[in-house]
Amino acid sequence: MKEIEDKFKNINSIKDHYLVKAMETEHCYYSEFIEAAKILKQALSDKEFEYWCAEKMLIKNQSFAEKTFIQYAVETATSRFFAENYPAEFKTEVKINPNNNKDVDVQFIDNGFTFNVEVKCSDFVSKEKIEAQNGYKYTTAGRLPDRGQQGSIRKVGGFSF
Repeated sequence: MKEIEDKFKNINSIKDHYLVKAMETEHCYYSEFIEAAKILKQALSDKEFEYWCAEKMLIKNQSFAEKTFIQYAVETATSRFFAENYPAEFKTEVKINPNNNKDVDVQFIDNGFTFNVEVKCSDFVSKEKIEAQNGYKYTTAGRLPDRGQQGSIRKVGGFSF
């Protein structure tokens, strides 16, 4: 998509931007981003698409904001799915309550029913608060090596773990 590639020429000096890294290493993350951009380009107005590029995907010449990007990348994955599967009745940032300024991330209609989708992603606030405290911290990174293997499954109250 030439339009996106031209935008990347302006930000290729921002080496910590996830999309710049993916583009330079030819990682599949970049090609998936291009596919999402193609789908959203068809589903959004020109103004909405420009906003998505600059403000959500951070394809503009400024410092890379990792947390902001992650939030909007999750929203983009969801938007792509619904735009691809319900293109005729797809909308973003729809104001559904006239009494406040809130909106939903995605709205689509299927079989006469309107669906409003709000995407939520961790904002890292709780994690950072814990990490800033002095003391021992325990965490599980990834799956346990024997998770799901015979002998490692426990039954508690009818549920298997």
